[in-house]
Amino acid sequence: MPTEWLSGDYTSPWEGHYLAAIRAQIAEFGEWVEHRPAGGTPEWVFMHFVAPQDNAHLGGAELEVAETNPLLRGIDADFATKVTKFVQYAEGHARNGTGSRMVVRGTVYQVRNPMRDSHGEIRLDIVDAQEPRDETFEARRSLFVGKGA
Repeated sequence: MPTEWLSGDYTSPWEGHYLAAIRAQIAEFGEWVEHRPAGGTPEWVFMHFVAPQDNAHLGGAELEVAETNPLLRGIDADFATKVTKFVQYAEGHARNGTGSRMVVRGTVYQVRNPMRDSHGEIRLDIVDAQEPRDETFEARRSLFVGKGA
């Protein structure tokens, strides 16, 4: 969008406050999720689970198509290990399973597209990993939160 109409010394009122606003939104609507980097140590990160998956049912109950993928929104600097796109090649390929997975409410997701902006926000487009539910998630999260996260 052209901004020739703005004076050269214009400073946005959001300058320096954007990240604080994002943190406030995450504090209000966020929850603890687990980041599982490939070959790294799992870590807890506070993020906003923006859009739970919505499925369209086609042809009765036998066929479902994901209308929207879930999205996690957070602060990039909160991650000790950089979030990377999850890569799945053909069965038996040496690079299978590289990248990040996220566990939200016990469901394991693959990171499809980590989107970072210049203000420090990260949005993770995630897809269901089609793995069994992590039945230990709630207990481990309770233990982590109980330690004074």
